[in-house]
Amino acid sequence: MEHPYQQHAPLIILNVVDMVLINLPPSCPLMSTYNSLSGQCECMSGYVASGNTCISKNQACINKYGVMAQEDYLSGGCKCVYGYVFNDSSTSCISGSQYCSNKYGYNSEYDSLSKSCKCRYGYVWNTTSTECISEDEACQNEFGYNSKATISGDKCECKYGYAWNEAKTKCISNNEACHEQFGVMSQYDSLSGDCECLSGWIFEGSECVPEPVKAPVLPIINQNKPTPIQIEVKEKIKDEKISTPGSSSSQVTKNDVKTQGADERNWQQIFVDSIRNLIRRIFKLK
Repeated sequence: MEHPYQQHAPLIILNVVDMVLINLPPSCPLMSTYNSLSGQCECMSGYVASGNTCISKNQACINKYGVMAQEDYLSGGCKCVYGYVFNDSSTSCISGSQYCSNKYGYNSEYDSLSKSCKCRYGYVWNTTSTECISEDEACQNEFGYNSKATISGDKCECKYGYAWNEAKTKCISNNEACHEQFGVMSQYDSLSGDCECLSGWIFEGSECVPEPVKAPVLPIINQNKPTPIQIEVKEKIKDEKISTPGSSSSQVTKNDVKTQGADERNWQQIFVDSIRNLIRRIFKLK
C-alpha cells in the first residue's frame, strides 16, 4: 500500500519530540543565531541581547545613556557623540558646555579639541582652578581692590590715582606712594605726575627736610652821609640861630649863652628822636 504523503506531502510536519530526535536547531530571535556548541542563541556581530531580542550596540548605548550616546568601535563600549560628555555620575550624555557650566560656573566653556573645560574670553581660573572669574577680579584678589587687568589681560596694573607700593604687592594711593618714598611731608602732584615736598620743605636725598631759614638782609646806613631828617634838623637849628634877637652891642650876655645852649640841647634831642623813628620805620619796630 502506498504511503499517503509520498507524492503529495513534500513538507514533513514534526512535533517537538521529533525535532529533538532529529537534532534540528530551535528558533532564535531576529539578528541572532544558534550556537550548537553552547546550545544557546547568540546575537550577531554588532548586536547585543536586550531581554528576548537582539538590538544594535548603538541602540543599547542610546537606551542606557540617552540619544547623544553611541557605540565606541575601538573600545566596544559606549561614548557620547562629538560635543557631548558623560555627566558626573556617568548616567547620561550632556553637552560639554552644560557640563563645564555645572562644574566651573557660567563663564566656562567646553573645548572639543582638547575635550576639557576652559574659561571664556576675558576670564581666567581662580587660584584653586575651581571657577572662572574675570581678569579684573583675579588682579583684585592678588593685589587689592584698586588694581585691574591691562587691556591685553595678561598683566595687572593699578587704577587711575593709584600706584604700586615699594614691594609691588599692593596698589596704594599716589600720596601714600610718595609718603613711602619721601616721607609724610611729601605729596603727589597730579599735573607733573611726580612727588613733591610740601611748602617749606625741600628734597634732600630720598626725603623731605625743612627748608633752611635765611637771615634777613638789613639795609646799610652810611653814617657819613646825612639823612634827610638830619639835614632838616640842621636847617632848623641854623634858622633859629639867625633869628635869635641880638643886643645893640656886639657882646653876648651870659643868659644869652645859656639860652642858646638849651636850645641846642633841645634840637639835639629832636634829632635823636627823629633818628630813632627812622630806624623803627625801617625795621617796622613798635
